[in-house]
Amino acid sequence: MARSSGKDHSAGNPDGRSLRQGAGGGGSVADISEGDLRAGLRGGGRITGVIVVARPVDAAIEYTPYLLLSWHRGYHRIARWRGGERRWREFDRVLRLLRELGWADAVPVYDATDPKLLRVRAIARLMGVPPVLRRKREPQDG
Repeated sequence: MARSSGKDHSAGNPDGRSLRQGAGGGGSVADISEGDLRAGLRGGGRITGVIVVARPVDAAIEYTPYLLLSWHRGYHRIARWRGGERRWREFDRVLRLLRELGWADAVPVYDATDPKLLRVRAIARLMGVPPVLRRKREPQDG
């Protein structure tokens, strides 16, 4: 018999499904299907941030958007229906999808090797690279 932790994992989740730490919590990256993403948005959720990573593949560039969602913690990639991340070879299609989903702000695109991208710990871990820590600012004399 399975034991319940007694915690309500659906709090803040507009579609009422369970949220677990392994599913995007704690600074990780999780996959979300486009259908679940659209259902969450219809249920009152919103996209709160977007980062697009560009990777060279053969003679082309593939783009993967990472989304911050109001009803989940951490970054989420849009998953293919068979599993794995969904990638686009044309950036305008990524932008069109983000606009359809309600994202109207700027869309930063980072090369997969950009050191600034590695400051986003969850994405750096996903790429198998240790995250770059920000340097502490020196106190200014004055």
